[in-house]
Amino acid sequence: MHTILAEPHQAILDVAERTQADLIVIGNRGMVRNGRFTKAAPARVLRGATCSVLVVDTSDAAT
Repeated sequence: MHTILAEPHQAILDVAERTQADLIVIGNRGMVRNGRFTKAAPARVLRGATCSVLVVDTSDAAT
């Protein structure tokens, strides 16, 4: 378990780096609005990751 006090995207990137992750899996909820990337955590993780990122379609998931 990892506890990090940071913005969500930064916490994910920090844990990935500390653990030398090969892959980050993240949902796409909040990632795209009006056809453009937003500043939501998934988009920031995608842009900042040094490893592969798998973005899972969660757009039909219950809110």
